[in-house]
Amino acid sequence: IITSLDLQLNRKEQKQLDSRPIEDPRAYDAYLRARREIFQMTVQSMEKAEYLIDQAMKLIGPNPILIATKGQVHLSYIMLGIKPDPIHLQIAEECLKELKLLDPGSTYIYLLSGLLRYKQARIQEAANDLKKVLEQNPSNRDGLLYLGIVYLLAGQAAKAELLLEELVEVDPLTAVNYIMPGYAKACQGD
Repeated sequence: IITSLDLQLNRKEQKQLDSRPIEDPRAYDAYLRARREIFQMTVQSMEKAEYLIDQAMKLIGPNPILIATKGQVHLSYIMLGIKPDPIHLQIAEECLKELKLLDPGSTYIYLLSGLLRYKQARIQEAANDLKKVLEQNPSNRDGLLYLGIVYLLAGQAAKAELLLEELVEVDPLTAVNYIMPGYAKACQGD
């Protein structure tokens, strides 16, 4: 069936397929499971996500996507009201500093910076950072989600809806993604 479709990838698509943010399959599995736990949004799931990211880092050492995800977990503790201790904001800031040292051109710098600015209610700066994420990788699911949320907060629900519909196409297996386009429609009065 695959050969009968005669699909051709352009260079950008091939590069995305060839690039693997985490080479070790065990570490990548831990990362994917951590992402799933983050979106469960409970104390137990966030603690498990933190544990899984730590385990992945023990396997492969510092890695931009793992560091950014660790920062995201710590910001989520605060933003979701799970553990509102300011230490989590400090840890996320430290993750951002580590990212800048490890990989100065990384998309994940802009992602984590955007999330930090969002948490700090610096909405325009958050939007600018998250736009840079999508400039570097238009299919970045976190960039699509969080820029969509920032647009909603800024009263730009129509822009948010477009991004959030794209998010469903990019990541159809994450249940929360299906809620977001409908929420954007509701914000527009639909």
